[in-house]
Amino acid sequence: MGPLATVLPSQGLEGTSGSCARLSGCGTKRKPASRYDEAVDSEADRERYREYVRIWADNGPLLDAIRDGETRAADTPSAIRMFDTAFRIALRDLPPRESSGLVVWQDYMARWRRRG
Repeated sequence: MGPLATVLPSQGLEGTSGSCARLSGCGTKRKPASRYDEAVDSEADRERYREYVRIWADNGPLLDAIRDGETRAADTPSAIRMFDTAFRIALRDLPPRESSGLVVWQDYMARWRRRG
């Protein structure tokens, strides 16, 4: 068992019972470093999460093979022609702006900073 295992009074620690029997401290609840750092409530949940991770680990190579096969089978010249056509239509219907949103955002942030 890991450091969060419950210590039983029969193991020689006096005055330990219930939730106060955690190795991390008696009656204190540690704030997790992140929302992903919380202890799993039950052994059944732990097993379910382990199974979920195992399934993804087992299927990872299969998914990689599918992705690689689809990449090899892609018709690159055809895709370039389709994207070129879509890009030209977008340029025709939405001409380029004089400024990007980044310049506007930087100006807004500079004014906000000066305002205090």
